[in-house]
Amino acid sequence: MQDNADLEKFKNEIIDLTKRKYEQSGKGLLLSMLGQTLADYPNFKNILQNIKLTEFIDNELAASVKILKSPENEIVRITLPSTVTVEGNMLHLFPKRGERSPSNKRYNPALWAAFSKPLVDNHTRLIGFEPRLHFKDIESTEKQDTANIKVKSSLIVTEDMESDADKRVTKICSNITNWIRDNNVSDADAIMSKTLQTTSRYKNSTLDLLIDALPESDLKRIQMPLDVIAKLLRWK
Repeated sequence: MQDNADLEKFKNEIIDLTKRKYEQSGKGLLLSMLGQTLADYPNFKNILQNIKLTEFIDNELAASVKILKSPENEIVRITLPSTVTVEGNMLHLFPKRGERSPSNKRYNPALWAAFSKPLVDNHTRLIGFEPRLHFKDIESTEKQDTANIKVKSSLIVTEDMESDADKRVTKICSNITNWIRDNNVSDADAIMSKTLQTTSRYKNSTLDLLIDALPESDLKRIQMPLDVIAKLLRWK
């Protein structure tokens, strides 16, 4: 193991990611996503050494974080704050297909731009909703239209501020979620009006669940013969 300082920071990162996911969505954090996020953590491999992430959580964080297996497929596991009471059917605690990444929520492009485009010094960013969602930057001394809502500069995450694309998307999504909540903005205003709905008759197949359980790096790497894919699609 690494020194105590690195170890404690690593533990706190797991606790914070798990807590943040539950507070934002009322659902657990997929273990595969947690592993993918932590892979970029300094000294990740040295801290874990040959211990699996699940074993590390069970041994080091049992008082703060617990792991649940899906009752439908034990491959799919989530982390939850240990304070969360789990009774009866646990399925409501598991992210549904398509919720693996916050970017899948497909925010309105103008809203996304408002939280990701650079803001000039001594300017204020405002979001309006009529006749459609838009944003504009005004000088800080200029009078603000009460029909518009301010975006604090601390909520704006540009590419210069966070070069890692995945981390930048996660931060922007988190900031938008908090802004929507704090300003009582409806999802109808924030989400794209024309979203892509998944209506595949193969939903919840073994392949579907397997994809949910794998990190993005593995999804890009693994190859399967078409006959195997066909079998996985049919199996429930």
